[in-house]
Amino acid sequence: MCLVACGLWTLATVLGHLAVRSMSHGDPQWLHLGGPDAISALSVLASVVLFFYTRRGDRDPRSVLDLGLAYMVFTASPSA
Repeated sequence: MCLVACGLWTLATVLGHLAVRSMSHGDPQWLHLGGPDAISALSVLASVVLFFYTRRGDRDPRSVLDLGLAYMVFTASPSA
């Protein structure tokens, strides 16, 4: 789930910038990074860190599940 979320956050951000590029007709505004890009980068980072953290077999299953729930709350969309 973490890798899927990482891919979706990355894909959505890149496609969003490409959409702005196609609508801006040469204006370099599509290159500027803003708040949504920072949120996306933080979510990608959290996804990758959680993925590698859960790969180790010596983790307490209860703490891994609690961390997974916290991750789901962290990456949840506020409009959902």
